[in-house]
Amino acid sequence: MPDDRTKLIDKARAEARRGRLRRATDLYERAVASAPDDARGWLALGDLYRRSGDADAAAGAYRRAGRAYAGLGFAARALAAYRQALRIDDGDPDTHAAVAELHLRLGHTADARDAFVRAAERFEVRGDAAGAARAVGGAAAIEPVDVGLLRRAAELAAAAGDRDAARAHRLAAADWYMRVGDALRAVHVLRPAYEAEPTRVDVLDKLAQAFAAAGRADKVAMVRAERARLSGGDGGTGALARGTEPRGAPPSVDTRTAAMFAQAMARLRAGDRGGAARMLRAILADRPDHAEARAALEHLDGG
Repeated sequence: MPDDRTKLIDKARAEARRGRLRRATDLYERAVASAPDDARGWLALGDLYRRSGDADAAAGAYRRAGRAYAGLGFAARALAAYRQALRIDDGDPDTHAAVAELHLRLGHTADARDAFVRAAERFEVRGDAAGAARAVGGAAAIEPVDVGLLRRAAELAAAAGDRDAARAHRLAAADWYMRVGDALRAVHVLRPAYEAEPTRVDVLDKLAQAFAAAGRADKVAMVRAERARLSGGDGGTGALARGTEPRGAPPSVDTRTAAMFAQAMARLRAGDRGGAARMLRAILADRPDHAEARAALEHLDGG
């Protein structure tokens, strides 16, 4: 025999066919209240709200359907539900961020990047600097690297007070500029990182490398002296201090991985456990020896 919830849904469908939208809506609301992960129920409820002219409720129901489908692993269906919500309310940044994550899951990297950028724009309109920083950071982490997005992610992370993410994005941007032979821009993008954290050894090392590539021996000497002071006088042991680092060579630290890890931690702090886990798995796919990413993922899986 059908259970009570099945009877409710059957009655709701019958009422909807008769055009009794208020009655059908009441029955569907009771049905999803007893099974909040029923994606089909939320979709049907969204359709009823839309037909009744309640746009806000319809968009909310479609979002609930999207979350339910995503939780069940149906990324394409979740994406379709979120798109229905966006047709009603294109200004919700969380919906755009969810769409971006689904595009990533489906391998649609270009669409994911665009959706992250749209999410960031709407987070900024809302006044949510941390949300904007996470969204731009998500876009910046997608290959091929967009240095403009890296710099914007750094600015937003700094404004949100996330110093680790800001530094990682600036180091990654400097790395990109040096690979294309633009050492002066690398220096420029590193200055805010140095001003924010003048005792960070990794920032000093990158700054010395950029000055060396730009042919600024005087600046290299100053940075090396500061590096030596911070290292307790051990200024002659590193490659930069010996002057053996090739001009324009890539850095010894994988700054893109560092940027991705900082972004994963930012998502975790914001409560986005799923997004953090996906970024940590992406890091480990490239760097299985990344101990911090592995520990963080084990903590998430165990939680």
